[in-house]
Amino acid sequence: MRHLGPLLALVLFATPLWALPSKSRVIHLQCGSYDPLVDGMPGTTITVTSQTPSLKGYYLLQLQTLQGTGWVQEIENLGAVVLSYIPENTYLIQLADDAVQGVAALPWVRWIGPWDPYYKQSEELRGMTMDPRRQNEIVPLRFRVFVTENLPACIKIIESFGWTITKSWSYDTEQIVLMDVP
Repeated sequence: MRHLGPLLALVLFATPLWALPSKSRVIHLQCGSYDPLVDGMPGTTITVTSQTPSLKGYYLLQLQTLQGTGWVQEIENLGAVVLSYIPENTYLIQLADDAVQGVAALPWVRWIGPWDPYYKQSEELRGMTMDPRRQNEIVPLRFRVFVTENLPACIKIIESFGWTITKSWSYDTEQIVLMDVP
């Protein structure tokens, strides 16, 4: 009976779950955390397109709330491939550009926008590229190539920049390239 007072106070003054501020609206990326409908999304002018003609673009897809698994089948029916999860309630997908509006119209979609390589760039890497004292350094990078891409073709593109591939390998869910970048 003596625990009834604190329990009653907890019930009376507790904030209902639906009234709590939702952190699930913020997308957490290497470059920072953003609510795309409030903050907008940072980026560059670089356009990322697939080397696979049937799947042209990479997009971030943010869901309204946590969903079961049915949504995956629904967007796959529209031609999307889910590549990875990004906190919170966001997925990196690959999708034909002409199917974006169809996905955006689904009732459980909060936001969909193009993927930008800037999203993976850490503050440390940005600092290295902007610091004139470090311009001649060789930077080791780990680069993820999506499984929907042709790894040898991507390696040729990377080498065309003058970067040195030190190692590459494939898994079922990702392909990795290690390189040294001047």
